[in-house]
Amino acid sequence: MAQIGVFSVISPIESAKYRKGNLLSPPHRSYFALRSHSNTINTRSSTPSATLISPARKQDDVPTILEINKALANTTKSGSILKRGYTPDVVTFNTLLNGLIPQDNADEALSLFNKLLLQDIELNLYTFNIAINCYCRVNRVGFGFSLLGSVFKRGYTPDVVTFNTLLHALIPQDKAEEALSLFNKLLLQDIELDLYTFSIAINCYSCVNRVGFGFSLLGSIFKRGYTPNVIIFNTLLDGLIAQDKADEALSLFNKLLLQDIELDLYTFSIAINCYSRVNRVGFVFSLLGSIFKCGYTPNVVIFNTLLDGLIVQDKADEALSLFNKLLLQDIEIDLYTFNIAINCYCHVNQVGFGFSLLGSIFKRGYTPDVVTFNTLLNALIPQDKADEALSLFNKLLLQDIELDLYTFSIAINCYSRVNRVGFGLSLLGSIFKSGYTPNVVTFSTLLNGFIAQDKAAEALSHFEKLQLQDIELNFVHLQHCN
Repeated sequence: MAQIGVFSVISPIESAKYRKGNLLSPPHRSYFALRSHSNTINTRSSTPSATLISPARKQDDVPTILEINKALANTTKSGSILKRGYTPDVVTFNTLLNGLIPQDNADEALSLFNKLLLQDIELNLYTFNIAINCYCRVNRVGFGFSLLGSVFKRGYTPDVVTFNTLLHALIPQDKAEEALSLFNKLLLQDIELDLYTFSIAINCYSCVNRVGFGFSLLGSIFKRGYTPNVIIFNTLLDGLIAQDKADEALSLFNKLLLQDIELDLYTFSIAINCYSRVNRVGFVFSLLGSIFKCGYTPNVVIFNTLLDGLIVQDKADEALSLFNKLLLQDIEIDLYTFNIAINCYCHVNQVGFGFSLLGSIFKRGYTPDVVTFNTLLNALIPQDKADEALSLFNKLLLQDIELDLYTFSIAINCYSRVNRVGFGLSLLGSIFKSGYTPNVVTFSTLLNGFIAQDKAAEALSHFEKLQLQDIELNFVHLQHCN
């Protein structure tokens, strides 16, 4: 990285580490982040999904949304469907409860379920599975587990649907270890597990960086008569990437290509990410043909990964060539794509073209974010345009654009360059007000600004104050002060 004083010119991707809260644009490698993939496991028939219907009732007999709402209203107002001429049975109530789920009315379904528990109405395992699913949907997994006691009390035995629902609900709560503990207990008991159960367990092992144990489950899958599907292999590939084993992931991917296993677009996205990580972006282009051959159309995630890979190999010109081709074709491009292109233009010292893309961003319905502006601001510094950078920074302060610590650090660096380090010092208040804590880069830039203006005494004074506040500092600056 090129150095400007003590301040590094870094890419907008690197600047993401200075951000707080939710990321404002997709980070470099998080398109394939393992934990986000935990939510992409397909909901199969082994879970009480929003459209699952009680086996005793045919699809044509399912009440309409209007009928469901009417039945719920009758139950709520009178306390009994019987008073309104309905004949309640467990199938009716199961259909009613299940019909509320796709309407995002899990709370209402639970309210009705709890009323049914207090009445002399026969419920079955399917009813409890729906209720457990509802508790998991509203992030009350503990209540879902508490229903297991009621299940046993009524003489039922929880089935694979029950446990799959609970296992899967633990993952978004970062309780993969608890899920694995439950899974291992199920393995020891006479409970029929299905492919979806193993998919969840493999995902959990990947989440806790034990993908090797995930691979060991493949034998159990075959032993039970199942065939691992693309979801399982995608999870294993993701797990290898999380452990920086891109080469192993590519080895597995190439084996899958040779076997009769249906791969999806996400699988190819993972492979492209791997090739980019091991600096073999040329192989990525060859995969595009395979993607089309499998009947898929490369999407924005794939092209963004490809563009990122070109940048890593210092091929900004090639990345821009590809970007301009994408602009001319009917391919969806997102803000992250434009941020990559702007970063490329800045790499090849064509900042003006980077600014010109702002119009295209607005035209496509996007709003430039902090990464966009950080890239442009930082690119102006090597061109000795600190004043222009400060002008843009001050405009951003007046607009409803969330700035991050990296933005303020750039501005402080600019003030130091134009011999107005006092203005840089005044920005510390704005940094704290925005919810950030100045770091070693921020303070080092300030100290360097004081030294550049022959104010070593002031620099030393600030340095001593910072030492008292337990702030990490670079002692090189103390040597400059002395």
